[in-house]
Amino acid sequence: MMNKINRLFDSLREPSSKAPEKYHLGEVPMFAGRTPHRNSTLIVIISLYCAVCVELLPKLESVADVFDGEIVLVIDGDVNEAQAIQQHFDFSFDVLSASAEEFYNVYRPEITPYAYVLNPDRTIAYMGHVGEVATTKGTIAQLGLMPEVEEVSRS
Repeated sequence: MMNKINRLFDSLREPSSKAPEKYHLGEVPMFAGRTPHRNSTLIVIISLYCAVCVELLPKLESVADVFDGEIVLVIDGDVNEAQAIQQHFDFSFDVLSASAEEFYNVYRPEITPYAYVLNPDRTIAYMGHVGEVATTKGTIAQLGLMPEVEEVSRS
């Protein structure tokens, strides 16, 4: 009996895939061709399943006001969700959708919300948490544009 159960679960198990290597500063990432080629570009990567990410959405237009360059938002949703977010928040920048596979293998966020800043030559100048991205007036966190995260009591 256990042998049958083990075979059943073995057949359902997806083959384990190796995690993609993280990008490095100065590297041109695979997604660079999907962004504007004019200025430096802030790429904000959020998951629609991340509470902090969703709370960040209404503040992103304020980030656009102080970031010296272009902004692109990437979500782990479909095209309809990306269009709905762009229209709902009236963003002045592009909102791109990414499948789960593309989100993981192409954009490679270590956490969400995650950010890359690309130089005009499309090389990575910064990568990490969105709150640490430098703007013309300080980091996003210093400007109070990151949502407050409440500690949850476990008692």
